[in-house]
Amino acid sequence: MKKKLPIGIQTIEKIINENYLYVDKTEYFYKLVTEGGYYFISRPRRFGKSLTLSTLKAIFKGKKELFKDQWIYNKIEFEKHPVIHIDFNKINHGKNMETFENSLKEMLLTHAKEYNVTIKDTTPKDMFVELVTNLSEINQVVLLVDEYDKPIIDYITDEEKANENKDFISSFYEAIKGLDEYLKFVMLTGVTKIAKVSIFSKLNNLRDISMSREYAGMFGITEEELYSYFDKYIVDTAIYLKITEEELKINLKKWYNGYSWDALVKVYNPFSILSFFKEMKFSNYWFETGTPSFLIDQMKNSNYDLTNIKEVELEDYVFSSYDIKKVKVSCLMFQTGYLTIAEENQFMEDITLYKLRVPNYEVEKSLMNHILDVYADGTVEETKPPYIKMLRALKDNKIKEFIKTLQVSFASIPYTLYPKKEDYYHSIFFLMMSLIGANIEVEVLTDKGRIDGVLEFDDKIYIIEFKVGKAIEGIKQIKERKYFEKYLNHKKEIILLAVGGFDEKEIGYEVETI
Repeated sequence: MKKKLPIGIQTIEKIINENYLYVDKTEYFYKLVTEGGYYFISRPRRFGKSLTLSTLKAIFKGKKELFKDQWIYNKIEFEKHPVIHIDFNKINHGKNMETFENSLKEMLLTHAKEYNVTIKDTTPKDMFVELVTNLSEINQVVLLVDEYDKPIIDYITDEEKANENKDFISSFYEAIKGLDEYLKFVMLTGVTKIAKVSIFSKLNNLRDISMSREYAGMFGITEEELYSYFDKYIVDTAIYLKITEEELKINLKKWYNGYSWDALVKVYNPFSILSFFKEMKFSNYWFETGTPSFLIDQMKNSNYDLTNIKEVELEDYVFSSYDIKKVKVSCLMFQTGYLTIAEENQFMEDITLYKLRVPNYEVEKSLMNHILDVYADGTVEETKPPYIKMLRALKDNKIKEFIKTLQVSFASIPYTLYPKKEDYYHSIFFLMMSLIGANIEVEVLTDKGRIDGVLEFDDKIYIIEFKVGKAIEGIKQIKERKYFEKYLNHKKEIILLAVGGFDEKEIGYEVETI
């Protein structure tokens, strides 16, 4: 009999006691528990952070029988410790600071009541210190903090409010440093590292394991785990979809795999996998649980080059130097799960380069949809048909029809990215074509320059150049720099297409065939 799928369930007791499927990650927890110390880890939403803390909480509370079927069962003593579990998902940090403080106080008082200890202090920081001190008389205390950054990331576009919340919780966390003798184990989780440096600056014994190879598979579902734990679901779903199990596995990998935090271990999105087997159809599950509006806002505010939306290369230092005032969009996309580590290269002795890519089909298509929803004057449902019409026109060599539709589409999008700059036009064109699944590359490097776009069909390849000025300048550039040479051995028709004159009432074009 198949175990139930724990969609949205974040407590280990409910999963185990009510016969839900549990992917055993306790070998990682054993390492954490036995080594002890102070840990921080960031992962995107819906990747199991809350369940991880719930499991650690049960382990430290000595609930051994809960783990009788798990790897850790006979590996530790399951010594009981008082546990303080602060979940910022459940703390009201909106409206004003008074509401925030009172909500945090209530959570601390709830913990005090659970262990039958009293708290006399009145400020959250002092109440926390008193709570830890009093609980340490029972045994060393375990501190678990879920979504430490939520009071900040929720207001990332409101710098004043974000900084106010950051300063408040920084003061609160500052107390941890002086409580070392009373603490057995500390783990803090969050989506981003945006505020980590400033918030935990005085907590210098906090180990960041976000990109540690030791814990690269602790969150998400590895391919081995997918085939082992979901074997019955794979069989039943393949039958339902009338495809082979191998075909199902290939599609699952394309849609939901690809996340990595060390460029080696690849994992599937757990929420998407659970949702897929529940619904038995391929769809955008994870993305739809919350649109990244703050991320899109940051893209717009920083004039982010959308041609970097699918792949970008960054130095390692940017992953540890976060500031609300100057957060890099690429880093934010990585932290929130829209980019992941594809390659790690040691460029120099002290410089590591990371190549980040969109992890899978689910993220790519959903992200493109949402960006165009924001930038276009209308919804994707309204804008998508013209893009299909453009692609069909190019496929059929109907350049005039393509230009006419392109002009209408550009006219519907406000100049919010690169007003009257060539980057604006080929970025938006790239989004349009990517949205409908076209085989397009942008910013393609050659030995003589950089091609704005290369659009490939089964029988032809378009070399495309955008110019704010006259299109004739674009065709001249393509020919002088011989952009087409790179594709001569593809044995396909090569069409040179320059689009320009965006300042005029009508977009102009020049086209030649090789």
